[in-house]
Amino acid sequence: ERVHRALTIRMPHYPAGQVSGLAEGFPKAGGVEPGDGIAAPRPSDAGAGMLGVNARKGGMACVGCHDWGPHRSLGEDGPQLINAAHRLRYEWYQRWMRNPARILSGTSMPNYFSSMDPARAEQTIATLWAALSLGARLPLPEGLGAVAAPDREARPEPVREAMVVRWDMPEATPAAIAVGMPGKISYCFDAGECRLRYAWYGGFVDLSETLYRKTDENRLTPTARILGEMFYKGQGFPFRVGAPDRVPAWRFKGYRIAGGYPEFHYLVDGIDVREHVVPAAAGVGITRRFTIGQVDQEIWFEGRPVPLGTNVRFEVTARKEAG
Repeated sequence: ERVHRALTIRMPHYPAGQVSGLAEGFPKAGGVEPGDGIAAPRPSDAGAGMLGVNARKGGMACVGCHDWGPHRSLGEDGPQLINAAHRLRYEWYQRWMRNPARILSGTSMPNYFSSMDPARAEQTIATLWAALSLGARLPLPEGLGAVAAPDREARPEPVREAMVVRWDMPEATPAAIAVGMPGKISYCFDAGECRLRYAWYGGFVDLSETLYRKTDENRLTPTARILGEMFYKGQGFPFRVGAPDRVPAWRFKGYRIAGGYPEFHYLVDGIDVREHVVPAAAGVGITRRFTIGQVDQEIWFEGRPVPLGTNVRFEVTARKEAG
């Protein structure tokens, strides 16, 4: 379970079947059987320990260096503290608290207890553990404020003009482009596959979980969260050249802002295509306009039914370029 969000080196993720025995195997390798060890203090003994977590006079100010759930630490970037009692064996925690440098030389963790009366030290260490074992049930430690409201970077809001965000999006390649348009219509264009993935109504995107975390609860890279309800979902790359069953070769060339909205430029089998997506003239919907370069063979459009939305209409115009 990841506890150092700032580290750039990441442990690989392995299938559960390959690592399920490690949690018990490591203690056994050290001579410890499941169930062995000192009984951990009960949460009912947590009262005095709560004071130690607080960042105020008289406390140990644990939250000065450790995050508490979504609340950022007040200074250093120590491991997450809200799940410490879940991650650590109580015996190890005791040894760590008595003398952190004995386990990790050079650590910035203070040594609070070496000069304290042993009986008092053991009592303080025990009550602090009892408080930590409450986890999210522990009242918010003093010194931490409420989680800050999402800022415009975390939850951008297109109001008067279209907004483009390059970010990891659900069900898309890492080359996804999220576009929010006035009127609460948004869509995801996948530059990695040169196609419109989906469109939704109600809001734009929430990036708050991806700004500060490298992995989510499933140990995957978190994606942006769409705000609203999806009303259209594409089925694949839209064009085939020469034959309807031909596998197309595409290449993304970039995009520009045209008429206030992004216009995407890509090649399909060497043929220029420009795709312009704008809000529908009325109601909740989008209009996709394709401008195709000069061709000398048939082009097929993938007009398969889409599972989301029923009002799909196609209009085709053809114009022969001079020369």
